[in-house]
Amino acid sequence: MPPTYGGCSPNQREIRRTAASERQRPVKVSFVIPLLNCLDLTKACLASLQATVPRGLDYEVIFVDDGSTDGTREWLRSVSPPNGPATPGPPFRVLLNERNLGYAASNNRGAHEATGEILGLLNNDLLL
Repeated sequence: MPPTYGGCSPNQREIRRTAASERQRPVKVSFVIPLLNCLDLTKACLASLQATVPRGLDYEVIFVDDGSTDGTREWLRSVSPPNGPATPGPPFRVLLNERNLGYAASNNRGAHEATGEILGLLNNDLLL
């Protein structure tokens, strides 16, 4: 049996050291928000999300629109123009579906495009 130091074998110490360094590594979160109209709810959801996430958290917001006709698509262009976000905060990405694919398919599309290590699937009527 190999000697132990401080109650841990050399391998156990290395595992603990590796686990501790991984916990200190920054994590990126991707929030996917499918949309179908309800622009006022979407704006409130985004404001709530931005007010709630911890300072310094690396995150992105991916909006997936299912064919909104209430001004949502125009608003999406204002928060994520081709040359970058117009609002302060994280990157906003916009995916426009040609037709209503439904909540599950829109979440799947957003998840496929996500770059984060953690995925948050949100409804646009959610207030955090």
